[in-house]
This record gives sequence, C-alpha cells and structure tokens, in this order.
Amino acid sequence: MTLLIETYHLQIVDNEDATCNIRLLPTAGKALLKERRKLYIISNGSEILYVGEANTSIKTRFQRSCNSYNFYK
Repeated sequence: MTLLIETYHLQIVDNEDATCNIRLLPTAGKALLKERRKLYIISNGSEILYVGEANTSIKTRFQRSCNSYNFYK
C-alpha cells in the first residue's frame, strides 16, 4: 500500500446572494480525482478542526459543505 499526502488551501468566499463558493489551491492533484478514496483533515494552523472520508473529488466534497446536496422541495 502506498500513502500519498497532498496539501490544499481552502478559501471560503461569501457571495452577496447569501451563498458561498470555495477556492482550492493547487488546482491539480490526485485528491481532485473522483475515483480515489481519500481521508482528509481540515485544520487551521496547528488546530485540527475536522477529519473526514470521501470517495468524490475533494473539491466536490467541499462544495457540498457550502451548498445543499440532494435536497428536494
């Protein structure tokens, strides 16, 4: 088994219409491929805020945190 560690910087951008977008840098990497299972850690400095698991692109995973996903009226 090979362990791959990548670092991304996530910036949440508030929009005027009460929604938000994300900016994720760098814009290329293995975590951005949807077919790879991944464990991710969200931190601020040395403080760990969240540990999660995803099977989708890491960008898609963070976008779902800002928007409703599978929500129907």
